[in-house]
Amino acid sequence: MPPASDAQPAPTRLSVDGLFGGTNRVWSWLGARTRPCERHFDAQQRRDPFGCGLHLVCGVTTCLLLSGPTTLSELALVPAGIMAMVRPHWYWRTLGGLVVSKTTALWAMAVLWGLLALAWSPDRGQGLDELSNVRWSALGLMLWPLMQHRALLLAALAIGLHIGQATQLMHGLGVLIDEPSLRWNRMPGRWSGWWDPVVGGTLLVGLLGLHLPAAAWGRGGWRLAGLAGSAAAVAGIVATGTRGAWLASMGLVGLVALGWWWKSKNRLKVGGAAVALVLILGAAAAGVGVVAGGSGLSQRVESAWTEINRAIDERDFTTDTGARIGMAIWAAEAWRSAPVHGVGTGGYKQWVLQNVEGPSGQRVGVHAHAHNGLLHIAATGGLIGLVLMLLVYASAVSSAGRYEPGDGVIGYRDGPMFALLGLGLVSAFDPFHLNTQTCALFAVLVVLRLPNRPRLLADRAS
Repeated sequence: MPPASDAQPAPTRLSVDGLFGGTNRVWSWLGARTRPCERHFDAQQRRDPFGCGLHLVCGVTTCLLLSGPTTLSELALVPAGIMAMVRPHWYWRTLGGLVVSKTTALWAMAVLWGLLALAWSPDRGQGLDELSNVRWSALGLMLWPLMQHRALLLAALAIGLHIGQATQLMHGLGVLIDEPSLRWNRMPGRWSGWWDPVVGGTLLVGLLGLHLPAAAWGRGGWRLAGLAGSAAAVAGIVATGTRGAWLASMGLVGLVALGWWWKSKNRLKVGGAAVALVLILGAAAAGVGVVAGGSGLSQRVESAWTEINRAIDERDFTTDTGARIGMAIWAAEAWRSAPVHGVGTGGYKQWVLQNVEGPSGQRVGVHAHAHNGLLHIAATGGLIGLVLMLLVYASAVSSAGRYEPGDGVIGYRDGPMFALLGLGLVSAFDPFHLNTQTCALFAVLVVLRLPNRPRLLADRAS
């Protein structure tokens, strides 16, 4: 019988892993065999301390830069990528847990299906462009040797997102004092800094997910940090003017409050504290809304209902919100035309142009994606692609919901799971897997919470 210290830790009460217990037995058996890989993490540190330290510095740099503007986000792969290429003889033995991970296997199957679906796509160029985001999978190889420092890497990721918020603050200041050199070219009421407003809103929903658990059930100074980070994230989400992110953030706050109440023994006390947390975050949102409202933020709220009613009652899909409703409807129609295999990777826009007519026979205005992650995947990859991607997402959330020693302090160790849930909520309005920075955020969250991640040496010794 193995020693008690090698036993798999029990899932936390917030874990959703129990939903997959019947199908995880084979994967759990494989995962049990990856525990000896922990000694290889220790061995690389012992044999190459300088290389490990330099690799860690480069990994932290990569995580800091991932959420920057598009060019900087692409260049973020360089530091950790270089170290991954020059050090494989030191860390290759650690890769067992990465290779046999159920999430890795499911992701590989989803990518292979996407490649196969190019065969019947009416727009293979767009399909290749969508599949190019597979490059973020390389973060697994780059960061896996550093998994014993995953709490530090997550901290770097959060700091990078807050740096983006500093550019939001600069943008807002430039608007208020009418200084063009301080602001970016954005529509009124959309203070998104160096991010595109929609991308910025999605990223900040992920940041909110990282901070909210610490604000709810963290301890001491970490709880204060979580509260401050959550308030900053909410303020930033409001400032972007991205209505989908507003709704997703409200849903995420509700999920955290529900989880906090459910896991607590004193539910009456926690219920009051949860209400207080919601009020604090609401005050932060309202404060930014009042300051930015004169620039058009309030108009976006008022126009949303009008555009929704026009889209439903008059089939008017020419407005901002109406166009998104129309594109979701057309995605459902595309899926209905090929329910099993879809219209092909990247084929959504071309299918709509060929099969949907606007008023008086005019061509409809349609984007390259459906502004809804699930519907876009279903339209292009069919039921097979949809099931595979849902399994990838469920596996990632399930793994993030299981606590392993070394995941970080109470509260923040639950952050990646809620960040993934936040991205899932916001995908109803924008497919995060098709944008550069948001796909990078999803990839790094998945990597840093893969199953079979190693425990710290001190935790194993205890």
